[in-house]
Amino acid sequence: MSKQKNKTLPLKKHEQSLAKLGSNPAFSSIAKLVSPRASVIFDYYANVLRNENYEALKKLVLEIDKKLQKIEKKKLDLAFYQSAKGKIILKKTAQGILDEGTNEKIKAASQLLANLAIKDSVSYDEKEYLADILASLNTFQLSMLYMIHNDVTTGGRRNRGFSWEKLRDKLAKKGISSNLVTSTLSVLESKGLINKNSATLQDVGSTHFYTEFGEEFVNTLKH
Repeated sequence: MSKQKNKTLPLKKHEQSLAKLGSNPAFSSIAKLVSPRASVIFDYYANVLRNENYEALKKLVLEIDKKLQKIEKKKLDLAFYQSAKGKIILKKTAQGILDEGTNEKIKAASQLLANLAIKDSVSYDEKEYLADILASLNTFQLSMLYMIHNDVTTGGRRNRGFSWEKLRDKLAKKGISSNLVTSTLSVLESKGLINKNSATLQDVGSTHFYTEFGEEFVNTLKH
């Protein structure tokens, strides 16, 4: 009976990308730029992540460092980044950046990771859920969520409702199709960030509602 050789299973695209970063000497230069607060994040990305998109990850680490500098040291739980659960969140966030390393996604991801290191902020399950949502949203979906947030939360409004038609008309001036708007609304609704108004009698201009969870999510990305 012939011996069967062990075969290496083909890596997925992400895993192939993640397998290359450590061989990039330029990545080590980040260590000289970040403070000790962000060094644990750098260590994780340098030693575990392997990816050709060096610049995007460099921007992410440097942005996280800036955010951490603005938080009182006594409020931070940096051990979170070194924990097994924390590393899962770091990996998910990094993979979201690998998919789309735009400035908007990098800024949102850096603010999220900084806020998740604050002691007793939210449970781990919620931290992971927030990271999952951000990783799954593309830049346009994120920007539209910001538009909804700004529309609903500014000007002392009491009603959390908004009109998808007004949103559609506003975006149409930028060349955005109504199909893209409706599909994006469906994505945001599936994440629990907005709700469709199902009432028989609807207030004028309230086809949808911006949920409290949606506002909490955006605030975690922007503050």
